[in-house]
Parts: sequence; C-alpha cells; structure tokens
Amino acid sequence: MTEYQKDHDHNHPHEEDAFYQQKCSEGSSKKVFERSERYNFTRREYQEEIAQGIPCNIYHRKNIAIALAYFSIGVVQSFPSTPLNIYLVETLNAEPQLQNTIGILQTLPWSMKLAFGFLSDAVPIYGMHRKPYFCMGSLLFSLSFISYYLNGKNNLMLLAVCIFMGTLGLIQMDVMADTMCVQRSKFEPEESKGQMQATCYSIRFAGNLVGAVMGATLCNKKSWGWGLSYFEVCALTGSIPFLLVTPFLFT
Repeated sequence: MTEYQKDHDHNHPHEEDAFYQQKCSEGSSKKVFERSERYNFTRREYQEEIAQGIPCNIYHRKNIAIALAYFSIGVVQSFPSTPLNIYLVETLNAEPQLQNTIGILQTLPWSMKLAFGFLSDAVPIYGMHRKPYFCMGSLLFSLSFISYYLNGKNNLMLLAVCIFMGTLGLIQMDVMADTMCVQRSKFEPEESKGQMQATCYSIRFAGNLVGAVMGATLCNKKSWGWGLSYFEVCALTGSIPFLLVTPFLFT
C-alpha cells in the first residue's frame, strides 16, 4: 500500500494519523505542514498533488528546475572540453604532463560526491536540504569560470584553480539534482518506477550532446574566421547553470 493510499484509507485511522504526524513539519501544530522544501501545503492540497502525480512529473513547473539542472550539467560537462584542449596546446603551450594535471583536477573532485550528500542531509539551511546547496554549487561553478574570463590573461595556475573549484560546484549541483529526483521518484506508481530517473538521465545525455556540438563548432575562429575565444567560452559556461536553473528553483 502506498503512502497516498494509506492516507485515503479510512479503514486504517491509526495509519492515517501516523502518516499525518510524519508529514507535519517541526513546530507545525495546525493545518500547514512541510513535507519537503518544495511542498508546503495543507494536508488536503498535498493529497491532491499526490493524486495528480505532480511530485513525479518532471516537466511540471514545480519540478522543471530538476530537468533544467540535468540538462545544464550535461552541457557544461562537455562544452568546455574541446576548447580547453585547444587552449592548452595552442595558447598556453602546455606540456603533456601539465595537460594530464588539468585532467586530474577535473576528475578528482568527483570522489567527493558522497561528502556533499552527507552534508546536505545533516546540515539543512533555513530548513531546506537541497535547494540552498544547489544554489551554492551553481554560484561556485559560475564564479570560477567567470573569474577566469574577467581575469583576461593566460595563466595556467589560475586556470587550474578555476577548473578545480568549478568542478566542485558542478558536483554539488549534480548531487543535489540526484537527491531531488530520488525524493520525488518515490511517488511514482509501481508500474512506472524508475521512469523519472531514466528521464532525467536522458535529459542529461541530451545536454552532453548539445554541449559537445557547441564545443566543436563555436571554437574554430582560426579556421572559420568566427567563433569564441576560450575566455568567452568560460563566460558562457559559467552563465549556463546559474541563469538556466536558479530562477526556477523556488517556483
């Protein structure tokens, strides 16, 4: 029996009371309860949203930020890759070992995903476990890449720091998007369990594809006579998640 069915089964009053108490937020003693940072409604309104399938509808306006998060993460993962390789070789004249170091700085922070998950679980910010951390990750990512753009000078050390900090921000966004998706996917009907997460990863793959195409076509100024410099790529990369996702997090 699902939580929603329990809540509507009048033959089980004790289960209904337990369900209601579980959903009530801390300090909430009357009608309003907080089931999560997104759903702060009366009990009746909450039941209506569950009945309509809103929590597991990734394209609903209340969840569209999750879909946009996956798409933007996919884009920014693949978009800067080709421009970065060209920039390292043609502009910075980086030796293979330095190129390898940059690659390590891009992959090493991914081992910290578990730490970000534990942190958001254990330390809520203003009663919210996911959205503030996503905003902080988005801000860190954006500031890292935009800082290199604003610097405007070829500096391998600064580039390495910006890439490392930007990757940390990207990981934080990725973890928060995953947890928000998992939280909502538990409301899926049994016959469609896992569909929400599969959709999210399909959106992420589409973002990867779009980013790869952008990276391959927008950075051929030397050959085609038009395109973006690496500094402009950094500015665009840093702007994508912050502008595309953050405004929809609190809708």
